[in-house]
Amino acid sequence: MALFRRETKTPQDEFAAEMAALVRKLLGVKAEIRSDFSLSFLSAGGKPVTMNLDNIYAEARRREGDDRVQVMRRSIRGVAAAKARPQTWDEAAPMLLPAVRAASWAAAAAPAGAVRRSFLPFVQLLTAIDFPDSMSFVTSDDLRTWAVTQAEAERAAVANLTSQPAPVGLAGPVGMVMGPDGYASSWLAAPTSLAGVTSERFGPDPVIIAVGRDQVRVVDSTNAEAITAQLTEAIDAHAAELTKLGPLPILKARMNPDLHMADDLKNTGRGNLDHLVFRRDGAVFLIETQSHSGRITRVDGQLRRNGQLLEKNFVKQTLDQVSWLKHF
Repeated sequence: MALFRRETKTPQDEFAAEMAALVRKLLGVKAEIRSDFSLSFLSAGGKPVTMNLDNIYAEARRREGDDRVQVMRRSIRGVAAAKARPQTWDEAAPMLLPAVRAASWAAAAAPAGAVRRSFLPFVQLLTAIDFPDSMSFVTSDDLRTWAVTQAEAERAAVANLTSQPAPVGLAGPVGMVMGPDGYASSWLAAPTSLAGVTSERFGPDPVIIAVGRDQVRVVDSTNAEAITAQLTEAIDAHAAELTKLGPLPILKARMNPDLHMADDLKNTGRGNLDHLVFRRDGAVFLIETQSHSGRITRVDGQLRRNGQLLEKNFVKQTLDQVSWLKHF
């Protein structure tokens, strides 16, 4: 037997409602929640504003308490007071900073047209336009407007970052990169400069561990115990994020490598069965796996990506498979 429950609200829905309420409180205007995970409202000057929530949600869900609220408040104020994007290279160059982000974040949350490239395995490099209260990301349209290449923009961004020494604090055998705010992990794009600042304490070839965007640690490469401790802490921190992906609990499991899907279960005539989970009490769960980036919602019984219907009705396909499996 398979049970399906329609969630009335997703974590993103709840976050959008929370942000809309905060817009009303801070700016005194009503914000409309849009289907593409954004808000629309009028600025103080009566200008229409669209506020995309993907980046803010990604950052806020990693914070708690006052830190989380400050992320939300700062984002709202930054959008409300956002200045026009720089129109010339002379204006833009001093505003740029490198932004190192996980490839999964870049694929799901980077703005359309943002220029990015592979930097390390599973890591991408973007170039940020750093405003006083917010950040945006350089797009291909920006590069055309400024008449520069992506490489030139990246070089300017790294030069801005390294124009001052990296702020590194000490916590026992570990160095803690303290900023700039929102760009601590950007020092991965300037490892020589970071190593130069930390060489006296951590040796000429330190190990740099990025736990997150604002958490970067430096350890002496000869201190195996400290490296192991920091890597373990980083892995545990990333594993803990699994509990924040939504309202459903994430259960860790080990798959028996000798188990295989039999051919008659693969070929149902109604689409392949991707995964079956058998519980000890006899319950069977069918899991349909798809790969679609963007915001997925369910409207009138069908799944949509960023408000648009998917290429197939995967809900119907899965229900058909459940019906077939019941009579298998």
